[in-house]
Amino acid sequence: FAPMLLKDPQWKKQLDDRTRQTLEQLNAALTAALQLSGGEDDFTTILTPDAECQHWRRIDAGEDYTATSEQRNQARQYWDALRQVEQPLSRFSELTLGEMGKALQDVQNTLDALVQAGYKEARMKHFIQIIGSALDGYLKSRLADVDLWRDDYRKVARLLRESISVVDQWADRKSVV
Repeated sequence: FAPMLLKDPQWKKQLDDRTRQTLEQLNAALTAALQLSGGEDDFTTILTPDAECQHWRRIDAGEDYTATSEQRNQARQYWDALRQVEQPLSRFSELTLGEMGKALQDVQNTLDALVQAGYKEARMKHFIQIIGSALDGYLKSRLADVDLWRDDYRKVARLLRESISVVDQWADRKSVV
């Protein structure tokens, strides 16, 4: 229910604020419960970049009662690295192309900090893949805003150039890691 009601603009505009907030809180609580039921090595329920950030924030905050003090210390290091990109990653689809370029630079720095903090390779690969998937969806939604064959050429060319720049920026990062 949540993806349809909260993500689809047609449905979202029909919800009153209180119902929308309640659904968002319920969705966040259910996601947290699923993520906490796994372990550090189980990241199959992490489907968005923001979910990865929230996973480590919850462990650092002591919301995972099964985590040892060592695991919480490790989570604190990860959360400290992720904290600077948590806000842009939580509103990924709302960013302008210019903001996306800045956010991707910050993500690059964060990925480097995570490696320095001992982030596991398999989890890093998964994290990069979900960031790439989110970026793909973001660019598709931006390009859907224009009619490639009927809109003003300069507008279409500018949007395509900016989109290619964002993709190149992310592709350069993925080839390094």
